[in-house]
Amino acid sequence: MQQAFQEKEFSLMLAGILVAMSAAAMLVVYFLMGNCLSYLTHSA
Repeated sequence: MQQAFQEKEFSLMLAGILVAMSAAAMLVVYFLMGNCLSYLTHSA
């Protein structure tokens, strides 16, 4: 990532940012689904 920033290669920067955002989104979805499933199982 730092080499991409130094060489101003926007495609590599974009790829790194997209990978980081997708990993964060998967964590958010994982926790939300865990909370929803635990709520549904306890309320039933």
